Amino acid sequence: RSNCLQTLSIKSAVLLAVLLMATGNPMSAQWVRTNGPYGGRVDCLAISGTNLFAGIVGGVFLSTDNGTSWTEVNTGLTNTIVFSLAVSGTNLFAGTVGGGVFRSTNNGTSWTLASTGLPNTDVTSLAVSGTNLFAGTRGGGVFRSTNNGTDWTAVNTGLTNADVNDLAVSGTNLFAGTARGVFRSTNNGTNWTAVSTGLTTSYVLSLAVSGTNLFAGTWGDVFLSTNNGTSWTQAGTGLPNNEVTCLAVSGTHLFAGTEVGVLRSTNNGTDWTMVNMGLANYDVNALAVSGTNLFAGTDGGGVFRSTNDGLRWTQASTGLKKSDVGALAVSGTNLFAGTEVGVFLSTNNGTDWTTSHFGLTT
Repeated sequence: RSNCLQTLSIKSAVLLAVLLMATGNPMSAQWVRTNGPYGGRVDCLAISGTNLFAGIVGGVFLSTDNGTSWTEVNTGLTNTIVFSLAVSGTNLFAGTVGGGVFRSTNNGTSWTLASTGLPNTDVTSLAVSGTNLFAGTRGGGVFRSTNNGTDWTAVNTGLTNADVNDLAVSGTNLFAGTARGVFRSTNNGTNWTAVSTGLTTSYVLSLAVSGTNLFAGTWGDVFLSTNNGTSWTQAGTGLPNNEVTCLAVSGTHLFAGTEVGVLRSTNNGTDWTMVNMGLANYDVNALAVSGTNLFAGTDGGGVFRSTNDGLRWTQASTGLKKSDVGALAVSGTNLFAGTEVGVFLSTNNGTDWTTSHFGLTT
């Protein structure tokens, strides 16, 4: 998985968190299919100012015109299987599978390897906390850099499972979701403590923070902690036993995207209600919010939009030539969709879509 700052990832759909306030009768919530996008595979998107970056199995591409055209920015990127991107100040980081972490200080014009001290090069997630950059890896645990990736140090004391699926930051707390539960560090990863009491399903796919609430998405359930992971309770009733692919938080409102559609809770997960009316495809990969618009990207069904806090949904896929939508990203009034065959752009809240991958060669 990939956890990117301001990034939506197909591989890491389970990490995606977005904001939405849901009101009204939950049983009347409807979905309507959008008119795009249809269309190589984009694994992650990252926004830095007016620059949009796309990470694919083929490297990193840059658009400075909201996706109208793209330029390959792979000079120095010796491994082009890019699964995660993170932005920290003027630094752009790319996490790769098998190649470690790379850093660019000039918006991707050139890259340098930034993996000294990083013995495990399968980087599944990146997280930024202040001046600290963290990398979660597959089988190697967590690594920390305090100098923008120049050097890395393993910070695994107390981390008894090294398969890290997700990283989340909440104030001074750093959380790691692993194949064997959740771990917490209060000192930037120097020490870890298992915080899985009450977590009946230990394989944690995603983490989301909302104020003092911490949510964990697992194989089949969502769990809530109100005390920084010290204890967990199953987040209510009505949630089907399916993989929770993404969590969306807005205040005390929580949305869960699953293989059987979207569920909504208005009481921090105590109760859940299915909100699938009109949703022609229930396999939800991504959620994104732009102003008063809520978008859902599905696996094979395109994009759906709601303009009234989920009470009604309408189709928003015109011009979308590929219906497998794995990533959604918002930049101002621009909505981007990452699909198996490229990136699409809508400037009118999904009513129409145009291809936005000129120069995106893979």
